[in-house]
Formats: sequence, structure tokens, C-alpha cells
Amino acid sequence: MNLADDEDFQGMPEDVRNEILQAFGGVTRDDLLREEYAHQIEAWRTKGFDVAHIEHLLEEDLPDFRERSARLIRLQVAKRADSGRYRCPLCEVRLESTAEECGNCGARFS
Repeated sequence: MNLADDEDFQGMPEDVRNEILQAFGGVTRDDLLREEYAHQIEAWRTKGFDVAHIEHLLEEDLPDFRERSARLIRLQVAKRADSGRYRCPLCEVRLESTAEECGNCGARFS
């Protein structure tokens, strides 16, 4: 999002706009996404998933990161499958193999 084009942002008092710009210090939407995805990767690592390839995706393919990383994690989850059910990569609640979202933590798999 370009704040210079945002009507709501431009309608704010100048001192408020300046404070917001200083707080974000030129942070772009991609920077914010990378940070969010880095936290997601760390959560997966904590759960024991191999995230080496996923970290590479974050650097090389930000636009498709969400879809491609979910696919890779789902493959790893499938390897841990038992009784036709899978564990959510975030909270480890058991889910049906067709689940598109974790009812416990809200993680999306589609």
C-alpha cells in the first residue's frame, strides 16, 4: 500500500502522518509479510518441521510463499499421519485428511 495514494492517510493531520511514517521507517508491505512469514517458519521449526526449503521460498518467491509453503508443510504432515488423520502444523490438533482449516487455531491448509 502506498500511503501517498491513501485518502484516509492523507486526510490525517500532518503531525500524525509524520509520526506514522517515522514509526514504520519506510517499511514496505513486503517487509511486513516477510516478518509475518518468518514467525510462521519459526513456529513450524519449533514443531519439528524441516523448514530449510521453506526459508528459501521466503527469499525467492514471496508472492507465492503462502501457497507453496503450505503445500510443503502438508506433505510433511502427511508423513506423520496416523489413522487417516493429520496433525495441524501449528497446534498439533488432529484433523481429518480433508480439513482445509484447523478448528482449534485457525490455520488454513487450502
